[in-house]
Amino acid sequence: MSQIRSKARLDRVVEWFRKEAPPKLYLLEKPPHPREFPFPCFFKAFGRFWERQGVHFYNNVFNKTEIGLYSKDWNPRVHGIYCHWRYYGTNRDVPFTEVKLSDLRAWFGRRNYSPRAIWAEFMRLFYQYRRDYFSAYHVNPIEFLFRMFFSWMLFFWVLRGLILNEFDHTKEAIYHW
Repeated sequence: MSQIRSKARLDRVVEWFRKEAPPKLYLLEKPPHPREFPFPCFFKAFGRFWERQGVHFYNNVFNKTEIGLYSKDWNPRVHGIYCHWRYYGTNRDVPFTEVKLSDLRAWFGRRNYSPRAIWAEFMRLFYQYRRDYFSAYHVNPIEFLFRMFFSWMLFFWVLRGLILNEFDHTKEAIYHW
């Protein structure tokens, strides 16, 4: 008798949950009549148009740049394997730390300030830093310590914001109620 009562109670609970189940999302189920999708010819032509625009951009704009290519001054017979952090230019200058004050103005005059040169120098420094501190061959605890420090700072910033209710932006509203 108790088994029948518990079965009936279980059925009532299951029925209650079935009534409260949220409706299915439309995006996850198939449309009722896929062939009646509006304007299939238009969307096919429109997609083809954007595909051709991408091909045109790649062939006529992106391909004419030097993005992703090796440095022009790099010669594999002379320099060997390409290293991202090494400068392959012809004129190697005196390092900034060894420049005399009387030669400082001339040293700055020899610098190339074009956006491409600035970007190349930035990327050389990035790869050099990555090689020195995040290399798999020369393991350094700096990577682990930096990630742990950043993780703890992020965690405590979120915790502080939740405790002090700093993520509630209604207090900055013009009209308070």
